[in-house]
Amino acid sequence: EVTLPAIMENGFEPLDEGETIAPDSVDDAIVSLQEALTFLGYTVDRQDGYYSPKSVEEFKKYQATYGTIVDGVLTQEWISRLHADVARVWHEEMDTRDTQMAKAVELVHE
Repeated sequence: EVTLPAIMENGFEPLDEGETIAPDSVDDAIVSLQEALTFLGYTVDRQDGYYSPKSVEEFKKYQATYGTIVDGVLTQEWISRLHADVARVWHEEMDTRDTQMAKAVELVHE
């Protein structure tokens, strides 16, 4: 069995308009955040929806790449940015990121 990166399997959990998630919270959207950050190369300590200090720290690093306020607060705008960045990286690096396709090609060539 060959699996894709978790964020590609699970997708993104949206937030309601104006909803925010602060550190030390538990939410399905935090799972999306943690999976997306992992896919993008950040080092989070968990992917279970608890917004841990390490997850906050890594999200703040991500926020800093945009040159905006670095507060660690997750909003729908940030989920949209994460989604766009994951899609961009997936498209640009599909040859190495699409583990299922790579395995299929390998099996066809056996």
